[in-house]
Amino acid sequence: MKEIILKHKQSISEQIWQFFASAKLAVTTLVLLALSSVLGTLLLQNGPEQEYIRRYGSAGYQLIKTLNLNDMYHAWWFLGLIMLLCINLIVCSFERLSSTWKIIFPKKISFNPEQFRKSKNLESFSFSKTSDTFTDDIEKLLSGKIGPVTKKEDGNTSILYAEKGRWTRLGAYIVHISILLLLIGALIGAVFGFKGWMQLNEGENSDMAMLYSGNTQVKLDFAVQCNDFEVKFYDTGRPEEFRSNLTILEDGKEILTKDIKVNHPLQYKGINIFQSSY
Repeated sequence: MKEIILKHKQSISEQIWQFFASAKLAVTTLVLLALSSVLGTLLLQNGPEQEYIRRYGSAGYQLIKTLNLNDMYHAWWFLGLIMLLCINLIVCSFERLSSTWKIIFPKKISFNPEQFRKSKNLESFSFSKTSDTFTDDIEKLLSGKIGPVTKKEDGNTSILYAEKGRWTRLGAYIVHISILLLLIGALIGAVFGFKGWMQLNEGENSDMAMLYSGNTQVKLDFAVQCNDFEVKFYDTGRPEEFRSNLTILEDGKEILTKDIKVNHPLQYKGINIFQSSY
């Protein structure tokens, strides 16, 4: 007697779908992003060419430049990893949505009593009431505390089943959406955003920022004026705090004035203005 096994040959589209629906892909992408982030922290970003040559030599600098490791968070391969993770999350969510939806909103509630009889948390006890009276009392209790009760009769045995919190299975999708929003925000910031700097003395203003990624300037829709600067030192001589009083100018008019400190930026028109150094 021969055993015949039939295997369904997946089409190219099905293979691509299964590739993006793979949990291994998600883990691999997360590990690569984590390692890349560590590398980006250790390696100087947007530094001058001479500094890279001094640290890593000409050959090392050429490799860094080729792989965009000097501006890693804008590199095509880093943005590609983020996009790959976004696609993976979306496909994984759709792949499991149908089965999850059926669990949360079943047409008919069914359960296997044997599953509970084999449970390690099974407890047995005796009671003095008649079976019918006790069953009715338990059904009312479960209905009031948990929800609708499904009842089965197995010979002389009554089986009651109630469940609550089916909707909590949507928690995974809420987490996926949150991660997607973070990743999409990172992509938008990397593609359409910029990071630059400007040096202002007291009383000066400027609407031009020098980009970290090259010797390119970008013109802002407004000017930033430094009204005052103050620095405090510890007894050891180390700086304790430095503060700048800035004013936003548009068409020569003062729009907003605010003190900024390290990690306390001025935000205007989607641009965060941090105090970096003095």
